[in-house]
Amino acid sequence: RRLKSVATIRYGLGQPPVELSSGVAMIRATDVSAGTICRGDFLRVDPDDLPRGRNPYLKSGEIIVVRSGAYTGDSAIVPPDLEGMVAGYDMVVTVTQASPRFVAYCLLSRYILEGQIFLLTLRAAQPHLNATELGSVLLALPPTIKEQESIADFISMKFEELNSLVSTIKAQIATLTAYRKSLIH
Repeated sequence: RRLKSVATIRYGLGQPPVELSSGVAMIRATDVSAGTICRGDFLRVDPDDLPRGRNPYLKSGEIIVVRSGAYTGDSAIVPPDLEGMVAGYDMVVTVTQASPRFVAYCLLSRYILEGQIFLLTLRAAQPHLNATELGSVLLALPPTIKEQESIADFISMKFEELNSLVSTIKAQIATLTAYRKSLIH
């Protein structure tokens, strides 16, 4: 099924709001990386300067999709602790007739990201993706939400295993680097 048949797609902000150190946090394209929203120093903006008609506030389970620049097509699902933040200049996908987690994993998969989205973003200059193009993406969607959730749970479990391996390898590299430095001294 096409993404537009199971979700709505809206744009984030159209122009930059006034920055305010005590304002609401805004997620930008540079905060999205391979399925995760990088935590850290989010840009903060004045909530009174946000266009209400744009529905800029994010809800848990929505998916942010980068629409232009070097990270075009990258996406991440909004976790519960980031609900209420503002969507920057990217697109927001609100899944209404499928599992949001499953759709988020689909958008990061090779068959969609490389096989469809990257092809749609090809431009003479800077890569760009619009809501119509994103909505045209074809999803291999299992028939029930229960099955979609089971697949998403399996993928999450595998990601946890891989992240654990990565952490172990990074710790081993750090230990070997420390040994090397001590041998040099």
